[in-house]
Order: sequence, then C-alpha cells, then structure tokens
Amino acid sequence: MKYPFLIGLLLIVQIVNSQTIDTISKVDYNYLEDQLYFSFHKVYLIDKPINVEDYGFSNGVSIGFIKDIPLNTQRNKGIGIGVGYTYSTYKNNVKLTEVNQLHELSVAEAGFLTNKLTTNAIEVPVEVRWRTSTPDKFKFWRVYPGFKITYLLNSSYSFISDNEKYNLRDLKNLNKWNYGFTLNAGYSTFNLYAYYGLKPLYNETSFGIKQSIKELKVGLIFYIL
Repeated sequence: MKYPFLIGLLLIVQIVNSQTIDTISKVDYNYLEDQLYFSFHKVYLIDKPINVEDYGFSNGVSIGFIKDIPLNTQRNKGIGIGVGYTYSTYKNNVKLTEVNQLHELSVAEAGFLTNKLTTNAIEVPVEVRWRTSTPDKFKFWRVYPGFKITYLLNSSYSFISDNEKYNLRDLKNLNKWNYGFTLNAGYSTFNLYAYYGLKPLYNETSFGIKQSIKELKVGLIFYIL
C-alpha cells in the first residue's frame, strides 16, 4: 500500500495548488468546501481477547464525495452527506479456516509467514461541519464530527506457514454492515482522521466465546474542491 499512499498524496497536493491558483482572482459567495476526500489510516483492533495481537502494519485507504450543505449565510457551518469506497488490510494472529464450507476463527500459532485479511467496502459518511472559511480564504480550520456506515462488498484471506498455504474469499463470519463515529479535524490540507467502530468486525462465536472485536482507524484525511 506504500505506493498508492504516495501517489494519492502527490495528486492531492497538485489539485489543491491548482485550485488555489484558479480561484484566487474571483470570489464566490455561494462557495462550497471539502466535497472530495482521500484518507489513509492505520487499523487497530480494540475490545479483543488478550491473546489476539497485531503482526505487521494493518492499514487502509478511503476515497469519495461528500455533498457540502451550508446551514448559515457565512457558510462556515453545515452538514455533509456522501458516498465513498474504502479498502482495508488486517494483519494479526486471528486465523480463519474453512470447515464444512464454514469459516472458523482461532488464534494462529507463532511462526506463520503471512496472515492477512483484506476487505473492500462502500461507505456513507455523514458529518456536522464547522470551519473558519470565508469566500476568499483558502486555508482554514475545520472540525467535522460525524457518523459512518459501511457495507462490505467482498473480502479475502491469505495464510502461509511452513506447513500450510491457502486462500479464502467472501468470508461469511464478517459483518456485512458496520458503523461508527468519526472525527476529522485540522488546518488547510492536512487533517487528522479517526473512526471508532461500534459494531463488531466478526459476527460469529470465536475463541470459545462471543467476541466483540471492533475497529479503530487513525490517520490523515485530505479534502479538496
């Protein structure tokens, strides 16, 4: 995922610079802000069993469109409703195996080479927006608390050890729908992004008890246009 991050960052910086140059000579009092977004983040598992640990760098990217809806004449307060795509990878010691066409979870023994879960999902972010923007001010503070719903499109899993090597697809024990709180805040181009999942990642009994493993995502988000 290193190269998509770098390419996305370079594209965002270029677009932001072009946008500033194109708009510096004209003032639009009915302006809209922050309608395209791109984020990259690290993924943490929370509310997990004590024997579940991270192995490697779990990460993800999101990209999408948010409709900016100002609620006052200054247009610095409003809401945003959008749709986007998110890709995530999870690298830990949660092992998935296929038994009688069902996918079961367990804790992998130490020494495996690869243990990676990958998901692709559609996301619907909703934000309450406060910012210090004006019609001719292109750098401003923003604080956008919100809520996000995601729908899982597909998933894949890969496991490699000295004795085993296999891949699984469309895992049945992942929740199709998920949701959680978001907070995006910062100044100008670079902003902090956080997502706290409220629904468990998995939907079945694992490790002998019903688990509530959830996601915490922390990273950077870039808004343009």
